[in-house]
Amino acid sequence: MSNHGNVFEDDVEKLLNHTYLGDFIARGPEIQFGQGKPEELADAVLVLGETIIAFQCKSRAVPSPEMLDETEQNRIRNKMQEGVKQLKTIRRALNQELDLNLVNAHGIPMRSLFPADTPLIGIVLINLHGLAPDVQERINIVLGADYQHEMPIHLLKAQDFWFATEFIDTVPDLIKFLEHRFTLHLNGQIHAETSEQDFIMFYKSRYDAIEEHLVDPSSGIQIEAGFARKFIEEHDRELAERTENLKTSYLVDEIIDFFKVSIGYNPADDLDPDSEEAAELMERGRGTEEAYFMAINELGMLSRLERKNFGESLVEKSILAEDRGHGYRIYTPDEPGRTPFFMFCYKGNRVDRLRYFEMYLCMACVQLNLPRVVGISTESSSAPEGRSYDIAVKLLEDIPPENRAIFSECKIFADPRRSTTDEWKG
Repeated sequence: MSNHGNVFEDDVEKLLNHTYLGDFIARGPEIQFGQGKPEELADAVLVLGETIIAFQCKSRAVPSPEMLDETEQNRIRNKMQEGVKQLKTIRRALNQELDLNLVNAHGIPMRSLFPADTPLIGIVLINLHGLAPDVQERINIVLGADYQHEMPIHLLKAQDFWFATEFIDTVPDLIKFLEHRFTLHLNGQIHAETSEQDFIMFYKSRYDAIEEHLVDPSSGIQIEAGFARKFIEEHDRELAERTENLKTSYLVDEIIDFFKVSIGYNPADDLDPDSEEAAELMERGRGTEEAYFMAINELGMLSRLERKNFGESLVEKSILAEDRGHGYRIYTPDEPGRTPFFMFCYKGNRVDRLRYFEMYLCMACVQLNLPRVVGISTESSSAPEGRSYDIAVKLLEDIPPENRAIFSECKIFADPRRSTTDEWKG
């Protein structure tokens, strides 16, 4: 591969690690079929929960706009089809239920065994090396999505994917976008001449219209040429407000990033090893890779808007804890059936915090009759830099009946409320 191809793969990896967090990304995993040579599954693999997204990165040098004749455009299409063909490898590995040998960007082995029917999405990105962005804008990929190798496959220019990540920057939001984009392409509802960036901006700013088109497969989406550029120019204030509205959402990204340091760690490491507090903490054991992935997957399932609501609640309770000593809330994600979160903020030492965290978590589980709750605890708002987080999963069935009676005595939890804010209006 020429140098610009290697550079492009590096750039894609950096983008994925930054936007969708390296905890969920594996670069260039390889697999061996039988006695053959190891084969690369994909240039990058993203895993969240039960969904896998496989990326193939292709790069073609185009010296000048004058070279973009029909012959060159056919070469670009052929280059992308190479990427589509390469996606057969990961489909083959899944069909055989082989170990995918996935290691994330932090060097931590990921879940690598999946059933054959695991949802798989393919993305082929093409880098048109040497062409200015304004020239690339004039190039449309006629068939932007297709179903091959038992998976939906999306074909995108690199600069269009970069543009998408500015507005679609969590894995759940990306999966939702790709599912809707595939459906609309499959139904022939996106006009062949529609600019990808125009469609992305329409999707983010006119989602109610997207929903209407998804309900009516016979309808076509009419998007004015230059819609994205015009929207950005005319709505710069709203875009700035959106950025401001979403600031607290990145607290969830910060928490996800924190949990990799929990592997092999116990808070007792920071205390006198002979103290009673250290002995109590050591009984909890050290952080494991299993607990790390459980934590990041639960938080990673939150969309950007859900992260905004979660972050706002956590900040609110940390301020309350500064005044009252502690603050707590149950947060329920928007999608029905999702596991609720219990957030707990405490002003005091970590040993006491963990004691109260465990007690309140059990009370929430019992009083709200929740089969499963994910709890997260942290300091109050005045905590110095180097904030810490603890996470725990509580199952109602694991709480003995005699303890349930105790935890239900003092009713302090009401049914959790759902938030109604959106990313544009706050």
